[in-house]
Amino acid sequence: MPAYKYKAAALNGRAVVGRREAADESKLRESLREEQLFLVSCSEAKEKYSSKQLTSAELIDFCRQTGSMLSAGLTLTTVLGIMLKEEMSDNMQLAVKSIFQSIKLGAPLSDAMSYTGGAFPRAACRMIAAAEESGTVPEACIRLAEHYEKDEKSRYDFKSRLVFPLTLLGLLVLLLFAALIFVMPVFNEMYSGESLPPFTAFLWSISGFLRDKWLYALLIIAGASAVIRLTIAIPSVEMYISKQLVTRKKAGRLFRAIYTSRFCRTFSALYSGGLSVISACSAAKEDIGSIYIENQVDEAIKAIRRGSTVRAAFESADGFDGRLRSAVLAGEESGRLGDMLSAAAEALEQESERAVKKLSEFAERVIFGSAAFLTLLIFAAVMLPVYELYLTI
Repeated sequence: MPAYKYKAAALNGRAVVGRREAADESKLRESLREEQLFLVSCSEAKEKYSSKQLTSAELIDFCRQTGSMLSAGLTLTTVLGIMLKEEMSDNMQLAVKSIFQSIKLGAPLSDAMSYTGGAFPRAACRMIAAAEESGTVPEACIRLAEHYEKDEKSRYDFKSRLVFPLTLLGLLVLLLFAALIFVMPVFNEMYSGESLPPFTAFLWSISGFLRDKWLYALLIIAGASAVIRLTIAIPSVEMYISKQLVTRKKAGRLFRAIYTSRFCRTFSALYSGGLSVISACSAAKEDIGSIYIENQVDEAIKAIRRGSTVRAAFESADGFDGRLRSAVLAGEESGRLGDMLSAAAEALEQESERAVKKLSEFAERVIFGSAAFLTLLIFAAVMLPVYELYLTI
């Protein structure tokens, strides 16, 4: 609920200055008039209630409880009052309190959710707004809870698959630095005064730099990391990387399955919840995670607004798996677009799980191969002087 700083006049002519929440300026005027105050001027103030976006677990809990209790016949204010008595995080407490205050002042649930300062995704607010028009808010809340449960499971599986490869990568980096800083100097003392092969001398110079000037080494690593992050953040570079991920022959098929699964699942939930195709597409693109595909969705939305069919609009979008176009075609011909998208989402979720597994296995092979290669390099650097010494005997 937006807050307004206002200046009003009482019946006796006294000026009254204050701050009050209201759905809009007319509601503020009516609220003041009930207290025999007459609005002179007002301006929107910074929101009193502002919270970070709720976690997936908090969104699921809020939607599930709201949908269940509304289905049981409780009023929205009663539902929120019950939730405020429960133990919850400070962020969720702030969001629920904001909604409760907005509802008491007459705002609909969708507006109250959007007034929380970003606690709820825009897609959720749009879906609740569509449900309010059709009178199916409890069903929409439960559908949102199911959607976020599937989304949380998918993202958890993805992250859990990456834990082992990332752990291996961290250990590899630590072992490499340990070898250069602690192991190489031992052999350096053994070969002191000897003429070393160029490769061995090069590795020992790196080892000495890391050992003696470690602060400069840290600054160089930090600077290189910052340069890489800034380079990747450049729009053209980000677009190029995003495009390569989905257009490569083998890896592209895996990434297309992952991205299409996310889009199809959200698109299906929003469209089945009452949103138009354009609104559902616009909201679903935020969950994809690929700027290249998001741009293609924008182009598809423009084509639909010009009168194109949904299938034709997505025909040239090469970032999606072909099953999305098949599902859209079947849905348009049968008049059951939501059901077809839901079926495609389920099939693509299984494909997405297999894709994540293959990508994690590939990452493991690359890391193991890199570890073996680096170990071989260090071993060669140590043994080359021994071999040359053997040849001179």
